[in-house]
Amino acid sequence: AGVFLSPIGPESVAETSTWNWSHSNLFFALPFYHDGARVSRPLGDSGWTATAAVYNGWNDVLDDNQTPSIDLIAAYSQGAWSAQVQYFGGIERPTGAPEGQPWRNLADAYVEGPLGCGLRWRVHVDGGAERNAFGTSAWYAAAGYLKLDLDRRWYLAARGDYFREIVPAGAAPLFFPVVWVAEGTA
Repeated sequence: AGVFLSPIGPESVAETSTWNWSHSNLFFALPFYHDGARVSRPLGDSGWTATAAVYNGWNDVLDDNQTPSIDLIAAYSQGAWSAQVQYFGGIERPTGAPEGQPWRNLADAYVEGPLGCGLRWRVHVDGGAERNAFGTSAWYAAAGYLKLDLDRRWYLAARGDYFREIVPAGAAPLFFPVVWVAEGTA
């Protein structure tokens, strides 16, 4: 129990754990931290771990509504491969929001592995929706990464991402003040 960095997506707040010196649009749109309780259990020697959590929502130490959020994760790590599939759900709009108190559903997944000769790849996809008083707010996003190790200390990395949000007339955007954002970095 406590305050945790968000397990959503492969990027970390710590730059030393990130392939690029900048973060993707998915990282900035999704939550940075959660407050609550979680439990994890390795599933034998399979490389899989199951995690269940109850949180106060996205970036909230004190919840701004009366309903906790739930988080379910299946993560894999074995050798040079890692992957994660995640569902996060809860009411994320504050009490009194014009959109009401809709349940927000988030689905997130990524996979990472070697291609050979020091080259690694990663794909991250994310999407979600909430039915609110104005209709359905939704988003979908994807990021692709490549990393080439030159030696033990130096590497080259590239990333591209795309993030699109659907906002019904009258509803506040969930993430950005524009319909879509995209970027590429090396």
